[in-house]
Amino acid sequence: MRRVLPFLFMVLFANALFAQTSQEKSAKYGTRPLADNPEPYLFINPDYTQSFRSTDVLVNMGGGSWISETSWSIVDAAGVIVLEGAGAEYTDVALSLDDGTYTVNMVDSYGDGWNGNILTVSDATSGFVYFSGTLNNVDDNGESATATFDLPQVVDIPGCTDVAACNYDEYATVDDASCCFGDDCNDIVVDGGSWQGEVGWNVVDDAGVLVATGGAPYAGLLCLDDGTYTVNGTDSYGDGWNGNVLTILDSEGHLALTFTLDGSFGTPEGAAGSATFTLPLTPPTNALVLTAVLDMDLPEAGSTGKAVQVQAMDDIPDLSWYGVGVANNGGGTDGQEYQFPTVSVDSGDVVWLVRDEAAYANYFGADFGSNGLVLTASSDISQNGDDAIELYCNGTVVDLYGDLDIDGTGEAWEYTDSWAFRTCNVDESQRTPSTTFDLAQWTLGGPNCTDDSENNDAYDAETNPGGSSCPFPVDEVCDPASYGCTDPLAYGYDPNATDDDGSCYYDGDSCSVAITAVLGENQADGDTEFFQYTVTTNSMLTVSSQNATGDATADTYLSLHDGVCTSLALLIDTEGNEAVNDDCCGYFGPSTVSVYAYAGTVVTILWQDTWSPGPFTFTVEESAPPTAPQNLMAMGGVEAAYLELKQ
Repeated sequence: MRRVLPFLFMVLFANALFAQTSQEKSAKYGTRPLADNPEPYLFINPDYTQSFRSTDVLVNMGGGSWISETSWSIVDAAGVIVLEGAGAEYTDVALSLDDGTYTVNMVDSYGDGWNGNILTVSDATSGFVYFSGTLNNVDDNGESATATFDLPQVVDIPGCTDVAACNYDEYATVDDASCCFGDDCNDIVVDGGSWQGEVGWNVVDDAGVLVATGGAPYAGLLCLDDGTYTVNGTDSYGDGWNGNVLTILDSEGHLALTFTLDGSFGTPEGAAGSATFTLPLTPPTNALVLTAVLDMDLPEAGSTGKAVQVQAMDDIPDLSWYGVGVANNGGGTDGQEYQFPTVSVDSGDVVWLVRDEAAYANYFGADFGSNGLVLTASSDISQNGDDAIELYCNGTVVDLYGDLDIDGTGEAWEYTDSWAFRTCNVDESQRTPSTTFDLAQWTLGGPNCTDDSENNDAYDAETNPGGSSCPFPVDEVCDPASYGCTDPLAYGYDPNATDDDGSCYYDGDSCSVAITAVLGENQADGDTEFFQYTVTTNSMLTVSSQNATGDATADTYLSLHDGVCTSLALLIDTEGNEAVNDDCCGYFGPSTVSVYAYAGTVVTILWQDTWSPGPFTFTVEESAPPTAPQNLMAMGGVEAAYLELKQ
């Protein structure tokens, strides 16, 4: 009901504002019609029906109010009426015209113009507008006018004129520099939901320059250079996009972004949102593995038993990066023959690529495919049990079953009327794709073991005579990757992680795990590294990477901070400057900083890997603070002496 009341209000408001007849209009505005409104009619000269002459056109009339007052005609050079109409809107009236001059007669029965209605004649193929006319009571008397148009019209039609471009326009006569080529040719679609009139969006580049804008439904080319882009979405009612989704695909059809607003009415998420994407896209790595190849003898016979099974070892937003090839009869690779569709799969999902989904469901049971996704394969998945299978990612082979150059008949890896299943790793680590085939990773049913079987349950002469002598392990799903810190000696170690995600950290990597520095010599590894030192006496504390001979080679960068890791406020050195030093000693190399500190003060020493110093030694020294004035200057005068103390 949210839009019923506004709609009713609009109807009532419109009825109050606009009278529905010339008499009502006269009473409302105090003017009188020149004639009665014409009866609605449309006449098409049968000699000018479409495809009879040189140029097919479409005629449209409408777009304003009081259309009941309008009448018009199109007449050829001989005075023959080609088309005439009155009193109603008309859409895409089809005609065919020869070259020549045509006259358009326009009349308004009330004499106040066409109130926004427009008559157009456009090319049925290119959409080029040959004529667009109206009565506006400004350029005419509001009662009637005539105009002409000619065919053919020699005009410049802007567009891309390069046939090599993805947006080549065969009707363009002048290149407008809009041509888009190769990897810049991306596609954008906005559709799929209701209340599409509320949807708005734009795309801007990383400099904030507007690239594209639109609403829903929308489908078109998005010409983009490499870079990062932001999609901004709005909903005029503020209740989200009601199922509409914006999808961007790159030049190869890979998913760059899916975006929608799914917030409820009255929430910020329902009114606006944004998302970013970067081109070129980065293909997934080691995210999908071959887990089974099948050439089973199913009751439906034929090719129904042919299938390939893969498993996602990580989340894959777009499966279309991957494809499959069948190397038939030991003849070597045939290249990628099947490409997965643009769908997302989660880590651990099993994807079945089968020739006949119904036949597989009949054989394995109603819950077949419940642990992932089932896709119907094309005839390109045509392997017999002696053919090798290749898994591709971004056009490159990443995984393999069998030997491409050997017919598998009689080989240990043969799976004729049978199957091969990649076993889970004993150490529970994730399976990884490999272009080197290792039969030891696979379990095979044995050639012809599914012959005459009717289901995947184990054969039993009494209870399941149609069962299989080699049931396929359909419910066996290996654990996918688990990311975390895999170093047991590191902070953040995750004993359940199978793949290191870079989250491990060590002593000195941050202030919270700073290494304790000592008086005298300390060793730094050359990476950015944190140390902390607790001052023992009221003193001048000096930290330096210079050596005793004054020729240290490490090119270091040093700063001293307070001991509060949440702030790490810079200290002030003994000369009143920030306690930071790059080159202390007249050449590109060591660093030295001195500060005054009280006993018990914790000082954070931060060495930053700015110049790749490599491992080096630094010293921490405490010395008594000066007890006499420093920087004191005396100047003699006449019977006087002047003292100046520089702070």
